[in-house]
Amino acid sequence: MKIVHVLTRFLKAGSEENTLLTCEGQLEAGHEVHIVHGAEFDPVVIAGIDPRIRVHTLATMVHPVRPLQDLRACRAMAALFRQLSPDVVHTHQSKAGVIGRWAARRVGVPHVVHGVHIVSFDNVSRISRMVYLAAEHMATRWTDAFIHVSQGVRRSYELQGIGAGKPHEVVYSGMDIARFVHARPPADWRELLGLPEGAQKPLVALMLAAYEPRKRQLQLVEAFGRLQGGRAGVHLLLAGGGHQRAQIQAAAEAAGLGGHVTALGFHTRPEDLVALADVCLLTSEREGLPRVVVQYLACGKPVIVSRVEGIEEIVEDEVNGLITPADDVSAAVRALLQLAQDPDLRERLAAGARVADVQRWDRSKMHVGMRHAYARIGAVAHA
Repeated sequence: MKIVHVLTRFLKAGSEENTLLTCEGQLEAGHEVHIVHGAEFDPVVIAGIDPRIRVHTLATMVHPVRPLQDLRACRAMAALFRQLSPDVVHTHQSKAGVIGRWAARRVGVPHVVHGVHIVSFDNVSRISRMVYLAAEHMATRWTDAFIHVSQGVRRSYELQGIGAGKPHEVVYSGMDIARFVHARPPADWRELLGLPEGAQKPLVALMLAAYEPRKRQLQLVEAFGRLQGGRAGVHLLLAGGGHQRAQIQAAAEAAGLGGHVTALGFHTRPEDLVALADVCLLTSEREGLPRVVVQYLACGKPVIVSRVEGIEEIVEDEVNGLITPADDVSAAVRALLQLAQDPDLRERLAAGARVADVQRWDRSKMHVGMRHAYARIGAVAHA
């Protein structure tokens, strides 16, 4: 069977990691697998893709809404699908979800699936919410099934009546859980934190996330400075890909936090950083079910996370972490300072993290779930 996955962007981020693992599982099952991505991509990520997966760049598909260019992207996508003649088109991300589903239906692709990694219409302005909802309702007409990364995401779609009467499956975002369960701190941790040789280890608070506005690292650094996190003996460690890294490090320096905040780029062994951390954070304003929180818990770390859709499926408030309001980044810093000052609470939450059930996110279970989801719409008996 020929399967084509479509993404707006292909960067170092969760939905891309999820999609790539899905592709690898389908490849190993004997299918012909293609990835179509838009103009924005990370060449290092693309270079690392299994050469048996065929990658296509659609330069006319861009992340911002640009009506004329979006129409050109629709036509280009339809032309590519006519050339490839896929059995299944599986779209991901908002823009690719609309363009890819329209183009697939336009040329008569037998099965069209949309993967929902995030609730795009949550925690946005009223106008943005109306636009996102209208787009999703429109694209439903071209969709055979939805595959959600969490029960919370599926619930959000069902409450809005999106895809009513069509299959809505939940397949948790798979990963190599063992990498995090058995992780060890890096030997060069002092160098990573910018500390001199022989320096004692501070309490490390880690946030692994792409540097982009919805993750809110800039607001986190500002709140950390305002609430004097450095004076509490906390070192804030950020790591991820993205264009905001320099801006965030500059903001930390300007606030006099240079010795207490480190903004690393993308790290090839994120599990080592999680093992180094005492507390792990995620301050996103919207997510699906963030993969990184599963990774934090797999490593036995207490978490501080915004109340986003699906988070209750993995984080139990005051059991293995602290859940803070999605609209208040300062609340995350206050929770961090609480844990810094209360080692007993920190250890109790860490103990809860160590017994959290993270095996639902093992990649082998994702592959099984994806096969079942495809089979439900008759795409193939063993996709």
